[in-house]
Amino acid sequence: MSRIALPLLTLRAPALLLAIVALVPACTRETTPSAVEAREVKAAVDSLWAGYAHASDRRDAAAFGALFTEDATLVFSGAPTVRGQDAIQRFLASLYADVDPTGLRIESDETKVSGTIAVQSGTFEESFLEKGTPKTEYGRFVLVAEQGRDRGWRIRRLAAIADSMK
Repeated sequence: MSRIALPLLTLRAPALLLAIVALVPACTRETTPSAVEAREVKAAVDSLWAGYAHASDRRDAAAFGALFTEDATLVFSGAPTVRGQDAIQRFLASLYADVDPTGLRIESDETKVSGTIAVQSGTFEESFLEKGTPKTEYGRFVLVAEQGRDRGWRIRRLAAIADSMK
């Protein structure tokens, strides 16, 4: 019995594999967005930055947490890597507890979109008062955003590295 079944299975396996390979592209989401879709995603990612500025201005831990996915990662220069939405929320709330943010400017170099993932890179300038002294930090960032089932975008990974300060 196994001698008959094995040759039949061997002949059917390539045909089955070819059928699966042919169907996979039809089941996947288009990875190259239209120009309109790309602009919509860029606007959504830019709104994450607006939410970040709002949360830092208000020192609002919950607002910080709402910006990130459950399994997000945050990398800031001079700080340990923070993983998970709750830990990021606590970290950012404590980071801004003793400073008074006065401005955040983001200059994106490019935003690339593939399906439910968007990657944005660029520079930042963040002005704040620390113990009454005005300071400005300049640096570079890479933000990876992910579109959730609710169609909303959240930060999956943010790396912001300061390279100068005034």
